Amino acid sequence: MRDEIKRDAYGESIARLVGNRVVEMETRGHISRANFLAASEHATKLLRDHPQVHAVLFNLTEHLGHDPGNLAQGVRWLRDHAAQLTRAGLVTRSHAYITMINIGRVMLPRLDAAAFASRDAALAWCSAAPTATDL
Repeated sequence: MRDEIKRDAYGESIARLVGNRVVEMETRGHISRANFLAASEHATKLLRDHPQVHAVLFNLTEHLGHDPGNLAQGVRWLRDHAAQLTRAGLVTRSHAYITMINIGRVMLPRLDAAAFASRDAALAWCSAAPTATDL
């Protein structure tokens, strides 16, 4: 399955399979609600079609903001896929988004979550994710 890029007047979201164990969701610019929902729907299809995936990487290095409710929708998406996902990595330089890792740890205690300054470091960590049956 190929990368799915959703664009609108403000920004774009990309959902892609990286290697064979990680789904990456990358955002650029301001992400509308419709844009995020379309990208997360594609990420859901990737998870369904690739049961060996056990980690998600949110790449927000070019993220400039989002519509109200997108953050809650992201947490809901993680919760809905908690049976398959064991790790969530976040690439950002924003202290506000890094704080979300702590909130995620409280709301989804089974999910191992961490923030990174570089995509390479996050991808290495996500790629080493244990399977749900390993836990």
